[in-house]
Amino acid sequence: MKMMMLTGAALGFGVGITFSLLRESSWPTVVWHACVAAYVAGMMFRWWGRHWTKNLRLALVEKQAAAVREALAQPVPGAPTPAARGSVSSAAPASSPSKR
Repeated sequence: MKMMMLTGAALGFGVGITFSLLRESSWPTVVWHACVAAYVAGMMFRWWGRHWTKNLRLALVEKQAAAVREALAQPVPGAPTPAARGSVSSAAPASSPSKR
């Protein structure tokens, strides 16, 4: 998170200096604008970085859950299949009342 904030601050500082110099501002104004831009960009990068990492973690958890569901859905070798289990339990003929 610190790296995201530092990257944003460096970019903001550079953008602040560039735009202030393009407007031909005085040096104290250039430094002031660069500092404000660095602060704002650092906070924005920190906010974006938190959401980005949160969503990456959520995607990883969802991927792991899908892998577990897939592993549980695969049949175990040597175990009877659900169709075979159903046919075994219904092997006994159902008695129906006879009509005479």
